[in-house]
Amino acid sequence: MKMKRKHVIVITAIIVVSVVVSTWSIFVQQKKGLESPEEKLSSLFPSGDIYFCEQTNKPNTFAVGLVFENKSSLVFLWDNMNNRITEIEAAYTPLSEEYLTVYQQILTKNETSTWTGNKIVPCNLCRLSNDTYYVYYYDGWVIHWYYGSAFFYLNNQTIVWDIHVT
Repeated sequence: MKMKRKHVIVITAIIVVSVVVSTWSIFVQQKKGLESPEEKLSSLFPSGDIYFCEQTNKPNTFAVGLVFENKSSLVFLWDNMNNRITEIEAAYTPLSEEYLTVYQQILTKNETSTWTGNKIVPCNLCRLSNDTYYVYYYDGWVIHWYYGSAFFYLNNQTIVWDIHVT
């Protein structure tokens, strides 16, 4: 009789431990899923500055614009539940010192989009004249990517907005 009782106690203890471990595992997984995309992205890309991070129309998917060390840009869709990039929309790294200098000057202006209020993420430059560049940028997501272009005048460091796709 004593032996049966010990078995019952041991089996009960094993069941209780299993339930506690399973519950804890579920809690940890849910907590990971509840972590904000900004927190996850900051830990995965420590050298990246998040210029925008917006919920898309897909569950747990965010539109993200990152700038790395003021030297390159990445615009992508982020699956926050599975911690992965699902689609890269644009990636840009200036290929010459001239373009890198202009790119960095645009970044230092901290321009925010008139349409979204987000900081713009430059994703391409085109030199039009000695002091004029055309900049293509992304600035967020509503139903689809928001992006546009602008003129950047090097001599007086001004940006004049051109077309914008909403």
